[in-house]
Amino acid sequence: MNIHCLHCLTGHEHQVAEQLTRLGYESLVPLSNRVIVSDGRKKTQQRKLFPGYVFFRSDSLTADEIRFVTNSDHVIRLLRYDTGNYALTEQDAQLIAGLWQHDGVFEVSEAYKEGSRIRIKSGPLKDLEAKIIKVNLKRSSVAIQLGESSLLGKIWCSIEMIENIHEDSF
Repeated sequence: MNIHCLHCLTGHEHQVAEQLTRLGYESLVPLSNRVIVSDGRKKTQQRKLFPGYVFFRSDSLTADEIRFVTNSDHVIRLLRYDTGNYALTEQDAQLIAGLWQHDGVFEVSEAYKEGSRIRIKSGPLKDLEAKIIKVNLKRSSVAIQLGESSLLGKIWCSIEMIENIHEDSF
């Protein structure tokens, strides 16, 4: 089954997902548990991982189905790659499929500092092949890029910094 992505009006993701469900598709609005600092305390807050985007599963989309899903309220367009393919590539689909397995929630990953790098110890980033392109230790987050051809772009994810541990414990 292929995974597709609809670009919709920000703030209407859940309405679009409900419309897709009524049309017979399995839909997902990915969420991210984010660590925020408020009044000197760390709190976890749930936010949309990809504001303005809704993912759905379909065996294959015909031209009629594409018109059908894109004519829904609040939908801007169905995303596609430069190659003309609407189905997510294997790398993009791997991330979204992993989110489906975790009820659509991107949990906080544990990481530790290793010189000028960080190493992901657990959480959804552990086995994901992605490049960490920016680290914000003050906000306990990292920006990752799945690949240059990814539709998903830069993704900000919360991390929890833990004490450095020895290599042999992996």
